[in-house]
Amino acid sequence: MIAALKGNLDIVQYLVEHGALLHLTSKDGRTPLHMAVQEGHAKVATYLASQYPDSMFVTTNSGRLPVQMAAAMATGGPLAQSLLSQALETQVKWIISHEDKSGRTILEDAVVANQTDLVVSLIDTYGADPTRHDALGRNVWHQAAMVGNLAMLECLGQWSALGPLLDIPDTWDAWTPLCYAAKHGHLDCVVYLLKMNANSTRADKLGRTAKDLGRK
Repeated sequence: MIAALKGNLDIVQYLVEHGALLHLTSKDGRTPLHMAVQEGHAKVATYLASQYPDSMFVTTNSGRLPVQMAAAMATGGPLAQSLLSQALETQVKWIISHEDKSGRTILEDAVVANQTDLVVSLIDTYGADPTRHDALGRNVWHQAAMVGNLAMLECLGQWSALGPLLDIPDTWDAWTPLCYAAKHGHLDCVVYLLKMNANSTRADKLGRTAKDLGRK
């Protein structure tokens, strides 16, 4: 596990060739593959996945798959694509639909990490459902708006199926994507959402509009 964490491919290969057990997990449920992925060691991760493919389907105690960890990294898109390419079609479908304990899938991870190429691939190639929402009722518009990912919002705008979801409130504060963008001061995202005809008059549970939230 330490070799995977450090990213030393030669040592990892030596240990695997001499019987290292790749199914072992840490206290939080991480396998050597999880550890290599979280540190961005793409070559080590790809090798481990090829040697023990089942490790791609092992979840941590919080329900996280290795490919989700890759998707959640700012530069992890190519690694996530590589791992997906090693799985069978039926396995990919399971990976794409898998939710961690917060209700998040690989798609939400990619959206938050601003991985536009990966998001396009997940939706158009692998059939990820862009209309789904997490455990708090937040859809991909919410996810992109709350972290200020304008490029991702523009990317999401290409799918007509997402248009009706632009003004959907979440189930926590009844905030729309526009509310999140306004509250967090993401002016460029606010401008884009308004350009997409987001409803600026919709109020949250406390009667506040996006304009009200933007003042605080």
